[in-house]
Amino acid sequence: APAPTAAAQAPDAAPPALQGAVQSLNLNAAPPTLTLSFSEPVLAAPSGAVPGANMSLVEIVGVSGRPVVGLAGAAAGRAPGSQDTIVANLTAAQKASASAAHRAAAPLTLTVRYGAVHDAAGNPIAADSGVRLDVVPDTTRPRAAASLLNLTDGTLRMYFDEPIDAAAVDLDGVAVFVAVSPAENIRIGMGGASASQGDPGELVIALSPEQRLRLVGLRQTGDGSAAGAVTLNVTHTAVPDFAGNYWIGTLFGLATPDVADDESGPALLRAPPPLLNLRAGTLALYLDEVANRTASRPGLISVTHAGHPGSGIGPTTARLDGARVASHADSDVLVIDLGAAHAGSLRAAAESSAAAAAAPRGSGMRAAAPEWTVSLAANATRDMAGNGMAAVSAAPASASHAAPARHACMADAAGAGPCRYGILGSYGEAASWSGQAIAVSDDGSRSYVAYGPPPGSRAARVDAVDASAAAGAAAA
Repeated sequence: APAPTAAAQAPDAAPPALQGAVQSLNLNAAPPTLTLSFSEPVLAAPSGAVPGANMSLVEIVGVSGRPVVGLAGAAAGRAPGSQDTIVANLTAAQKASASAAHRAAAPLTLTVRYGAVHDAAGNPIAADSGVRLDVVPDTTRPRAAASLLNLTDGTLRMYFDEPIDAAAVDLDGVAVFVAVSPAENIRIGMGGASASQGDPGELVIALSPEQRLRLVGLRQTGDGSAAGAVTLNVTHTAVPDFAGNYWIGTLFGLATPDVADDESGPALLRAPPPLLNLRAGTLALYLDEVANRTASRPGLISVTHAGHPGSGIGPTTARLDGARVASHADSDVLVIDLGAAHAGSLRAAAESSAAAAAAPRGSGMRAAAPEWTVSLAANATRDMAGNGMAAVSAAPASASHAAPARHACMADAAGAGPCRYGILGSYGEAASWSGQAIAVSDDGSRSYVAYGPPPGSRAARVDAVDASAAAGAAAA
């Protein structure tokens, strides 16, 4: 038999390599594609027979030399009619990132890491970087698919056929119209809202509290039923994709968005807690949204003082029948004017318990405050959409002899703010707003509480009930 030739005995040890100095990236294709040509047929793994590439080892690189787009997740396969060309379909997110990078700083290059592909003999490709990409930019304008105005979570969501550059959205060009009569539409502009990217193709506009409240009100008629149609107006230059292409249209493609009316009732905040002001005879309830004062029912609210069990003084509960809703500068604060009878009974309960406690005062601090709780039956108050509050049982409350004050605060050293502070006092209770009470003291008759921003900040606020307490705070 003839002897085998040297060529037949020598195994294939030559690794595959990229063929040519330029590869192709087409961002305008649907789907966008990266086309890679090799010196021989390649496989995605050293063993097996699947043509393709391990795209987690392939990156598109900007002029700064850092990877700007990782291609893990791109589907790669052999190009039709070719043995040595691989086509990878980029995801929507990869297209958006590559378009933004190309728009900011062309040209783009390609990095292929060791082992991204193998030939039929199992030889891995060597690392290669700086391969120039011939880029076909994205010139396709995004199209609108649907929209949703959700008045429960306060968002306007618009859905497009590709990702939208939320940072470049012009919210002054977005407006919602509500028909309040056959001849009148009220416009609510989205200037002052904030835009962000949700799922690919989803633009999320978070309404400001004022915008949400206005839309909720416009959607309600006198009997609480839904009002007229809602339409959406988006100008041509308001919504771009990551390549800078503006969406198609002047009026939003789906002019009538789906509307999810507010169906969630208001909730009672635990910080700050409800505040019982025994001097002013008021109870302040802090809610997570605007309260409908005219639909509030004080008779479904009760205030309980725990008493002083050690002295045989039991709890006192006042159901606020006959109390009325008072005005307040903050629309999410519900203030109840207790009336003389309720205020007097609660004040007497507090004073009896304080006398029974007979706490020593040499330390300058009174005894721990008696326990106050507030309970609300279902529908004790409603929001502007007519949704009732769920029942609340025995929510901890604070009590004070101080006069009501507007909620405000100073900025901290970094300029943060504003925020909300409650007033505590009268019995020297060591309570705090968000755990940031920095001083609790007593001048012999009344208390004050000083609050400060997070540790390390220089600014603080003191809510004092009289001048002597304020002076003590300044000295401290």
